Amino acid sequence: MKHIKNIFISILIFSSLFSIDLSKLENCVSYDVSLDRDLYYAGENLYLNIDFKIDEGYHIYSVDPSKSLSPTYNEIIDSLYINQFDDPFESTPTDKYDEAFDRNVSIHKNDFKVIYPLVISDELESGNYKIAGTLEYYACDKTMCIPLRDNVYNFDLKITAGEKRLEYVGSESWNDFLSNFGPKSKFDEIVDKGFWYFIAFSFGMGLVSLITPCVFPMIPITVSYFTKEGEKEGNNPLFLASVYALGIIGIFTLIGFIFTFGDADPNDLAYNGWMNLFIGSLF
Repeated sequence: MKHIKNIFISILIFSSLFSIDLSKLENCVSYDVSLDRDLYYAGENLYLNIDFKIDEGYHIYSVDPSKSLSPTYNEIIDSLYINQFDDPFESTPTDKYDEAFDRNVSIHKNDFKVIYPLVISDELESGNYKIAGTLEYYACDKTMCIPLRDNVYNFDLKITAGEKRLEYVGSESWNDFLSNFGPKSKFDEIVDKGFWYFIAFSFGMGLVSLITPCVFPMIPITVSYFTKEGEKEGNNPLFLASVYALGIIGIFTLIGFIFTFGDADPNDLAYNGWMNLFIGSLF
């Protein structure tokens, strides 16, 4: 009887593996393919934009093989017409610790962009071409991943007769393109999270700055000074401290505001020899 019960449980477990609804995983990723411009000549670079949209609760891996277990991969089928010449650029991925493999991996959630640098064959004659490519990636949720291959896409490419333009040739063109598109800085990412998040972050960084060697030793000196001044008749230590703090804020804000005009870099002033000699003499 016990033997029959074990067989029955095994059958239930085995059958449950096939009852998992994989349709949501299979359809959790969508994407749009576009080109960086309209006019192309043979031999020029072409930058293929793929905008991914991932349903909530799902993710796919980064395109960087060093940052993922099974990187998202793109291949141009018509490699005689067009081919990839450099590593793709992707929106900043999210790092996630994978317990199964005991390592960090980089994944993408929600919406993100990948740009593939391609080069058009010098032998391609003027005319209209339909270029095909295929995407391969692993679609994952919290419990499992499934491979999705043979995601074939097409884009139309119109080649105009004429000489290729130098601004669209070589790796330097790709670097120039990335400098304009560019990944967001950490500061921009913080600002994009909202005004109050930025205020909270700034306040936290202000607190951290208190423990620096040039600030922390001054705290007891500053506090004792205003406490001593407060003992004098008619003096309000809170008022004096407020004027002191607002004065510092005003001076730094004014200096920062002045440096926003033109291309001046505040670091140039900080590293200037004459300025440092002046400050040293003042002290």
